[in-house]
Amino acid sequence: YIIDMYRGIIQEQNFLTEELREQIFQRQLDRPLGHGRIWRVRHQQGKAGAVTSSLGDAASMDLVISLFSPNGWVRDTAQRLLIARPGEATQQLHQVLTGESTLAAIHALWALQGRGELSREMVLATLAKGDSARSQQALRAGHLLLTSEDLLALDTAKSDALTMQLAFALGDHSSEQGARAFLRDLLVDHSANAYVTQAIVRASRGAEMEFLQELLVDERFTQASQHNEKILAALAASAYRSIGTN
Repeated sequence: YIIDMYRGIIQEQNFLTEELREQIFQRQLDRPLGHGRIWRVRHQQGKAGAVTSSLGDAASMDLVISLFSPNGWVRDTAQRLLIARPGEATQQLHQVLTGESTLAAIHALWALQGRGELSREMVLATLAKGDSARSQQALRAGHLLLTSEDLLALDTAKSDALTMQLAFALGDHSSEQGARAFLRDLLVDHSANAYVTQAIVRASRGAEMEFLQELLVDERFTQASQHNEKILAALAASAYRSIGTN
């Protein structure tokens, strides 16, 4: 889709100079408001999409089925409407959560989270599927439902993106020595990955001084290297910012 917006002024008011303001009034650019067109662009050989029925009038079970649609708008709309109907089709959403379709499961996950119906057991069952994309979303949606023991038991070796999400989740437990020890292990295994290391630095927020002290006596970090220097500098900067805000 292409938006063809017909408006006389497309500018932040604070940046309008007197010269531009004069031009606007002289050319009556302040008058065209609320006009434009939305173009749908499709390949000449493309096929027209199936006509979508009004999802607003659909039964909750039909909305669950719509989570499997190949059309992203249909899936998003079905998820939004399901969030507005708490208590309906809950069992069906549970089944989708651990079903074969990753996309549908992710939509079901966030629908349950939005309705306040996501539980620790559901999150653990989703993580147990071993689906990296699904597990990332499960950690994002349900990390507050999990204990540090739940998180430390996860296997993220096959996905750096999942490791990064796990590090973010462990930030809720940075006051625990076991969680910080696990984060140090992640630093060793992923020291060359800027995204994972930054997630670990973020996870240590509030416990930076403890984390720094533990790193400085860890023989794996006592050797000079570019990666270690960057990590220690980032942690020191984060600790300084935390001190400044307290």
